[in-house]
Amino acid sequence: MKASRIKSLSDSSTDNKDFREIRMDDNQSTLEYEMKKFSDNVKSKMIDQEKQFIDQQKRFDYQQARFIHQERLISNQVKQLANQNLLNFLQNDVLDDQRKRFAAQQKQFVEDQKQFEEGINHSKELIKRLDAKLSHKIGINTPKIVSNTEKKAYIKN
Repeated sequence: MKASRIKSLSDSSTDNKDFREIRMDDNQSTLEYEMKKFSDNVKSKMIDQEKQFIDQQKRFDYQQARFIHQERLISNQVKQLANQNLLNFLQNDVLDDQRKRFAAQQKQFVEDQKQFEEGINHSKELIKRLDAKLSHKIGINTPKIVSNTEKKAYIKN
């Protein structure tokens, strides 16, 4: 009896030991499962974060490319405005030169017109003097040179 009891105690201690081993194996596998689950979860989150980072990097690259493009457009517009301003300046300079030449030509025309009128008046005076000398010497009245206004007045009357 004692031997059977020792045997049953030893069996129960073996059973307990087996139970503990099974329990430890269960705990071990549960722990391994939890660690694998945690590891998979961490990996999944890291992959998601990496995808988000890549998406953010793509958006940043796109925005940077748009910024560079807009910067080039603005630079080209500034160059065009500078060229337009230079062209306007040159056109204004040419117009000023043309105005000055026109004013000088107009002034010259007025002076030429005055000289022409003075020449006509001088010629009329010479003709009158010659007419007077000739009519006095010959005794004949030569026809008098009549201006256009005198002709018009004579025709109206």
